[in-house]
Amino acid sequence: MMLSTGNSLFSFFAVSDLHITQRLRGKTAGKRYKAWRFLENEEYSFGLVVGDVTNGCGEEEFAIAKTEFTPLIKRFPLLIGYGNHDYFPNHPGDVAAPESRRQFSDWVTAENKQYGCSLGFFGEIQCFEAWVCGIQVLSLDCAVNYPAAEAGEAQLQWLDEKLTQSDDERFRIVMSHFPLKDYVPGKTGKKQIDYVRDSVKQQRILQKHQNILFFSGHTHFSLLSESPSVLFDESNKVAYCNTASVGNTVSVSKTTGGQQGNISGSMGLQVEVYESGIQVQGIDFLSSSKIEKCCFTLEM
Repeated sequence: MMLSTGNSLFSFFAVSDLHITQRLRGKTAGKRYKAWRFLENEEYSFGLVVGDVTNGCGEEEFAIAKTEFTPLIKRFPLLIGYGNHDYFPNHPGDVAAPESRRQFSDWVTAENKQYGCSLGFFGEIQCFEAWVCGIQVLSLDCAVNYPAAEAGEAQLQWLDEKLTQSDDERFRIVMSHFPLKDYVPGKTGKKQIDYVRDSVKQQRILQKHQNILFFSGHTHFSLLSESPSVLFDESNKVAYCNTASVGNTVSVSKTTGGQQGNISGSMGLQVEVYESGIQVQGIDFLSSSKIEKCCFTLEM
C-alpha cells in the first residue's frame, strides 16, 4: 500500500549476500550486474550492503567487488558491512585475504568522504557509525568471531551509547549481517534460530531505544516467500528487515518453516522516507520490478 499523504524526503536501498567469487562468474555475476544496473538508474540518496560481499574473503573477490561497486559509489554513499564469508574461506584450499578486506574498507571510506559521509570505526573491527541524510547508521560486526558469532559486551555498550545520543531523532538505522532470534522471517511461530549468541541482548537494546530500522541478511530468504521479510514491533517502533540475496534466494514456507529449495533470484529492499511514514518495498532485480506482496508501510 502506497502512502497517500506527504512528500518523499529521500530513499535508499538495502542489499545483501553477493557472494562474489571467481567460481561463479556466469549466471550469478549476471544477476548481480542486473541489480547494479537497476540501482544505478534510480535516484537513491545512499545504499546499504549488509554483508557477505565475497564468498571467501579472497584477494580477487574484493578486487571484483571494488569494480562492481565503483559506478554506484560514484553516485551516492555506500555503507558496507561484512558477513561471515568476508572473514573465512568457503572452500578447502582457498586462502582468506584480510589485508584485501582492509584495503577495500579503506577505499569505501575514502569514496564516501566526497559526500561528507565519514565512517567512525569502533576499534579494529568493521563496526562503524555514519550519518547520511541526517540519519544515523550503525553497523555491527558480529561475523569477526564466526561461527561463535556475537557482538560482544564492548560492541553492545558502543551501540547503546550511540543510540542514546540520537534518541531524539525520528528513526535510526542499525545493520548487522545476522538476523535476531525473535525476528527471523520464515520462523514465525516456530522454534527460533540463534544466529548470534547475544541476539536477545541486541534486541533489548533496540527495544530500549525504539524508532529503529534494523537490516540483516544471511538467510537468502526470498521476498516472495509466504513468510514476511519485514517484521514490525509496533510497541517499540522497531522494524526488522531481512534483505534476501543479490546472488540467489531461497523460498520459505510460513506454514512449515521449511526451505523449498534454491530458486533463481536476485532481490533487495528499497526504502522511501515520507513526511507521513516509511515504506519498505521489495525489488526483483531480474525483472526490474517491484514485488507487490512485499510492500510495508511503517508509521515512524
